[in-house]
Amino acid sequence: LSIYESMQKEYEGFAGSVRRLLKDAETNKELQDKIIGVVANLIKVPAKYQTAIEMALGNAVQNIVTASDEFAKYLIRYLKQKEYGRVTFLPLNSVKVRTFDNRYTSYLHTKGVCGIAADLIEYSSDIQPVILSLLGTTVIVEDEDIAVSLAKQTGYSFRIVTLDGDIISTQGSITGGSKKSQGNNLLSRETEINDTKVMLAKLDEEYETLSKNIADKQNVYNSKLAELNDITVRIHNIEIEYAKQNEIYTGLNNSKIILESDVRKYDSNIAKYNQMLVSIDTELSKYESETNEINDPNITLHTNQNDFTVLKTKRDQYLSDMTELRVNIAGLESEIVAINQEIDRLNAELGNITKANLELNKQLSVNKAMLEEYEKTTDISTIELSSSNLEQALRQEKTKLDELEHSKAKLQSDLRFYDEERLRLIEEVNKLQDKKYQQDLALTKVDTDIESMQERVWDEYQLTYASAMQYKQEMFDLKSAMPEINRIKKQIQGLGNININAIEDYKLLQERHGAMYDQAQDLLAAEADIKSIIKSLSDEMTEIFLTQFDKINENFGIIFKELFGGGHARLELLKADSVLDAGVEIIAVPPEKKLNSTKLLSGGEQALVAIAILFAILKLKPMPFCLLDEIEAPLDEANVFRFVQYLKKYAGETQFIVITHKKPTMEYADCLFGITMEEKGVSKVVSVKLSDAVKMAEVK
Repeated sequence: LSIYESMQKEYEGFAGSVRRLLKDAETNKELQDKIIGVVANLIKVPAKYQTAIEMALGNAVQNIVTASDEFAKYLIRYLKQKEYGRVTFLPLNSVKVRTFDNRYTSYLHTKGVCGIAADLIEYSSDIQPVILSLLGTTVIVEDEDIAVSLAKQTGYSFRIVTLDGDIISTQGSITGGSKKSQGNNLLSRETEINDTKVMLAKLDEEYETLSKNIADKQNVYNSKLAELNDITVRIHNIEIEYAKQNEIYTGLNNSKIILESDVRKYDSNIAKYNQMLVSIDTELSKYESETNEINDPNITLHTNQNDFTVLKTKRDQYLSDMTELRVNIAGLESEIVAINQEIDRLNAELGNITKANLELNKQLSVNKAMLEEYEKTTDISTIELSSSNLEQALRQEKTKLDELEHSKAKLQSDLRFYDEERLRLIEEVNKLQDKKYQQDLALTKVDTDIESMQERVWDEYQLTYASAMQYKQEMFDLKSAMPEINRIKKQIQGLGNININAIEDYKLLQERHGAMYDQAQDLLAAEADIKSIIKSLSDEMTEIFLTQFDKINENFGIIFKELFGGGHARLELLKADSVLDAGVEIIAVPPEKKLNSTKLLSGGEQALVAIAILFAILKLKPMPFCLLDEIEAPLDEANVFRFVQYLKKYAGETQFIVITHKKPTMEYADCLFGITMEEKGVSKVVSVKLSDAVKMAEVK
């Protein structure tokens, strides 16, 4: 957009004279009031018709519209004064309005005809005369075929332009070809600027929308990322808590097993102690029976006393054991109660842990679902946290591992078998390859023998295998035929070398000789013609040269006398085989001198002689442009004055650019261009138009 606006502001694409005039009008109010505008800037053309309208207008697209012819005259004077160049102006009061002939209006409704060019564009009604003058009788059609057909039907009564820019004029000429590059299309520049502004506004809206979407997406992403981080932390904490609870569960389970083992051991001791109590009760019953017997008067006192002492001792022992057993039983029963209480506590705690595990598994399932949802946007792999699934998967993996170990062993066994089989097959392949190699050698030898025999048959008999088959004899005996073969070979050798292609070679050589002879005759004739043309041209050139040389010689003598104030000079041709190859000798004798050679002249005189020859040639045939580099440097001021007078004399027909250090030459120049160095290393061109300087001096 900046480039387009800059091009429009700087009037890029317009002619230099138009651009300079429009730039001056921006700061010059008087010019601005007299210019309505350039045709290209005063009309608005739809994109479809831009190429056609630009081709139809041609250079008129850069014409400047003015209100009157008086304004146009003023602007032309301004251009001349500034030396800006030429511009075409279109005064509204003097342009000739051209309208479409009503006789051909019906053709405008033909298929493929777009309409009159002036009706297809937009412009101010104030400049309608100019637009009708330029495009009022121009019709735009879709393609070249329609244009040609319409031109023939209407008898080439109006100009026709296609959408591609091809033009059929009223004279019947057709102009076409490639279009201008888009960058130089003056009519489309405003459209390009507007389209670019619309596109820029659209891009700004899209940018704002995308920026807002990016911000929203970034906020959602940050929110989801924060949630994901929070869930990750929670999962990590749950994992830690799960590991701790699992460790407690494992410890409690082990304690339960140990306690159950102790209970079973205590139950066994209680049974043993109960059995001991039964045994003690039996002993006590027996003791009471024995006590009763002691009271029997029939038993002697001594015996009873001894027995009583023994029994009393046993009884005391039994009572002591019984008391100890009861104490042990009471202790065991107390431990059993404590163990049962511990078991109940552990069971309750185990139930709580199981419940917590269930809640953790439930939470893990929820988190797993959330992770699966976040995984789609954050690429986080699913985390399996269920201990039961892990244990089951572990058992399955162990089963698979066992199966794989079994398969591995089987595969290793198969691998050893196949390795042995591979080695056997490799050995067999090697044997077959050796055999194949031998057979290939034999086959190659057979092929070589066949080729040798075919070459021999061809060398000796000029027969191929196919052509030799017609001479084949099924029952031919080579041994018996050898004497006859040798005899025939000797006869063939006796014939010597025979060229069987001699006749054909002779015919070819004869044809070639005839063709080359004809070519040689053509070349000789062409040579004669060329020599004749060269001679004719040389004669004509000699005649022209001598004529022009005589004129230059005459001019040289006259100009020499004028420059030297007398004396005589001439040019003479040196002797040579051809006038065109001859050298030229300069004979110049200044007044009051007798010289045999121009080498005796001074440097200034030699320079003046050369100047005389130059002006003699210019007098014969003036040149449009001539550059002289310090040609008068060796001359004194008087001769420089004469030289400058001659320059002025010829300046009407030839433009001279003189590089000089002589003041008289500078005084007579129309314009001076000098090089100065105000700053060291920076050269600057300074120009002075002496005619303007003289006018300014006269005014002062």
